[in-house]
Amino acid sequence: MKIRYEYQNKREVIHFYTIALGIYFQSFFLLNPKIKGERSLLSLSLSGYLRCLFYGLCIALFSEFINLAFLEYFFAFLLLLRFCISTFQLFIYIISFFLVKDTSGEIMFSEEGIVDTSIRGKSVSTSFRKVKLVYFTEETIYIFTNRTVYFFPYTSSNEEIVKEVLIKYKPNVKLVESKSTFGSGFRTFLKHWGLSIFLSLFVFGFLICYDLYNNDILEKEIRKIWSLQEVDQHIYSYQKYGIVERYIKEYYTSYYEYEQEYEEFSALGTLNLITVEMLKENKEELISLLKGLDERQKRANTALENLIFLHNQDNVLKKIMLEDLGEYYEALYLDSVLHENNFQYINYFQEEIGSNKEKMRYLENLIKILITYEDVWGIEDDQLYFYDENILEEYNRLYDLIVEGTNDVPDSLVM
Repeated sequence: MKIRYEYQNKREVIHFYTIALGIYFQSFFLLNPKIKGERSLLSLSLSGYLRCLFYGLCIALFSEFINLAFLEYFFAFLLLLRFCISTFQLFIYIISFFLVKDTSGEIMFSEEGIVDTSIRGKSVSTSFRKVKLVYFTEETIYIFTNRTVYFFPYTSSNEEIVKEVLIKYKPNVKLVESKSTFGSGFRTFLKHWGLSIFLSLFVFGFLICYDLYNNDILEKEIRKIWSLQEVDQHIYSYQKYGIVERYIKEYYTSYYEYEQEYEEFSALGTLNLITVEMLKENKEELISLLKGLDERQKRANTALENLIFLHNQDNVLKKIMLEDLGEYYEALYLDSVLHENNFQYINYFQEEIGSNKEKMRYLENLIKILITYEDVWGIEDDQLYFYDENILEEYNRLYDLIVEGTNDVPDSLVM
């Protein structure tokens, strides 16, 4: 039995040959007869490249929010493997241009096997025992062996010849008939890309929800810091939001420490140390307090300088920029720690340095009054009494200059 075949040109032969190679790869080298459709080797290769790009982008986006740890290397290996397979398919597709048979010839079936003889006399023969798969499509019949593929145009008579020959010489061969894809373009598209579309929708939906979730946690933590004026050091958000939260909490921890330090060592804070209990039980502490005023002023100035430092945008961003989080997260951090009227904070603290220095001078004179005129004051009913009106007036004047002259932070600056 024999079948004659003829194609219009070399291009048509290459087209069907690359489809044969596509079927070969889809069937996992003829081990799996379940073939998704007639796709050329070029189509499979380009599809593989697109999937590598698509899944690579999905994994990259996913890893921005979720720490995949060692799974990143596993996914990278799978993508590299898929990339290599696609490259190999593309290479085979290119060299197939030099391997295709002539545009016409005949295929002879006999007990010895299959012989494909081209119009120029070149022949390729294979025994029937090496036939692995026969694939019927609406246009072509493909006969796959271990290392060769025979293909020729489909006709009902050619199909009958092939089936008759197979029943006679290779009855247990795998026969696969391709279903018509007419009118099912959308179903074919979903078959090939449905999983990718589903995964993309799932990934992007998850990332949006995950982003909103972490942003909400971060906003709650910031509001809690502002309302309580204290910092919970536990990090509740995740990934880059968690890094931003950590830096925000580090910022406010330092900020409140410097504020507390200034309140403790400022003129007003030092004045609050002069209590009735101290004057009653240990007047000698006044001398120690007087000697330590210069050191306390230095500590207060240092605290104010640190607060000014924390209100400088470049200083604030310097550490977090090392994390390379991106502009969005850097802006999120900056908006959470700096006020719109930030320059007013800086002006306030700069003025406070000079103001506190002057009040320290008033405090020094006030303490000297208590030390010098020890005989003209006393403690009665847990209150300080002066027996000299002039000294009392001077003491009250200095006291008022320290207390009433304190520059409160304007309401517009309070976070």
